Amino acid sequence: MTRASSYPAFSPVPFLRTVLLALFLMSLCVWQHAHARGKVRFFADSLEGSADPYAPRTVLRGNARMYFADLEIHADKIEISGDDYHLVTATGNVRGEKKTQHLTFSAQSLHFSRNAHTTELLGAAQISDKRENVTARAERIVYHEKNETLLLQMNVSLTYQDLQCQAMFGMYYRKSIFLELSGAPRVSDRGNLFQAERITLNMARREIQLHGKVQGSILKPYEWEQHR
Repeated sequence: MTRASSYPAFSPVPFLRTVLLALFLMSLCVWQHAHARGKVRFFADSLEGSADPYAPRTVLRGNARMYFADLEIHADKIEISGDDYHLVTATGNVRGEKKTQHLTFSAQSLHFSRNAHTTELLGAAQISDKRENVTARAERIVYHEKNETLLLQMNVSLTYQDLQCQAMFGMYYRKSIFLELSGAPRVSDRGNLFQAERITLNMARREIQLHGKVQGSILKPYEWEQHR
């Protein structure tokens, strides 16, 4: 008669869970090592992830927050993915700040690429440039960190001191405080109104150039005082 074994039957489920958890923790360690030049911190109501070497990702849900170097992101959901975890996607009540760039932002969703040094904001997007006292709004904003430019698309609105600018498309150059507008652009400056097919504006010098189907109205100084 064969004696029954006194050892419990082996179940692969707990073992697999342990292995997957270890791999996931290793992936987080790799991510932190890849960002060694800046400490990475994150908080959320829940976290899930995959250590798949071909598609690694970490997902933060509920009151998600991520801090890396000068970048701070708050959102309902934040997903970190890509080779070397260089991609960040945030959705739902997105807001944040790039401290060294003196920029604050908000949108419905965000896509950040560490490799390309770009930040894309989608849906009721807004960026406030504290350094130059400029606020830009559009449905889509792409910030290129290396050359410090803002690509503005759809329902563009930009304010600088007394200047108020609207258009369908725009390009803002931070270094020179220069703005290009197209798509029914219009610029209002202390009661003066300018419209054309394309407008370029050196905001710091108050120099404006109008191109194509130009029209506008200019108030005299005393009229402007009354207008105010």
